[in-house]
Amino acid sequence: TGERLWAQGTATEALVSERARNRLAESTRRVGSTANLSSTLPTLRNAAEAQAVAHASKAGVGPSRRAPLAKKESDQLSTIAERNDYWLIERWFRHLFTQGEIEKPDELVTPDFVTRDPSGKLGAANPEAFKTWLRWYLSHFTERTWTLHDVIRSEDKVIVRYSGQVTYQGGLFEIPSTHQRITEMGILIFRIREGRIAELWSALSDLELVLELGAIPVVRGVRS
Repeated sequence: TGERLWAQGTATEALVSERARNRLAESTRRVGSTANLSSTLPTLRNAAEAQAVAHASKAGVGPSRRAPLAKKESDQLSTIAERNDYWLIERWFRHLFTQGEIEKPDELVTPDFVTRDPSGKLGAANPEAFKTWLRWYLSHFTERTWTLHDVIRSEDKVIVRYSGQVTYQGGLFEIPSTHQRITEMGILIFRIREGRIAELWSALSDLELVLELGAIPVVRGVRS
């Protein structure tokens, strides 16, 4: 039964395709050139006939259908690039700031990697300077966990809004440690080049951090 239905379907498709080709040939003779074939397409209402015209187009007759495919391929490449960038940022937080792998920046950043503050002022001038700072940070803030609230990609940059819970071990502005559990928040802008981080802008919650550690009295009200 299945073979009979398949044979019937094939015969029907061949008949419809033959009708479509005849109609296509008649329209071509009337117009005088396949260059104007697009004007005949609205007359082909039957879906099977339209499919036959599409097959004819692939064979070199009528307008090309390659452009939409090229766009889809471009979209796929863009999606792959986005996924790679997101993966790179995830590795940045996991390997460097959660697991504390000091040598991992060599795999994640470019040889000319630098960091900057929001004004553009240079921080770490190269990967080695950044690793020196990272050693200090990891020794003074332990038991680190992170949450990425927003990850936004724009051309060659990835913007991340994050927060983290860390335990303070001392060493910041001579503020004493009582092993305070504090919250760190910030916004980072990564510039990506060839799959690695080339530049990093940091806007961090340093004042909030100091307030949490109790180093600055919080003014709750002022008497008149």
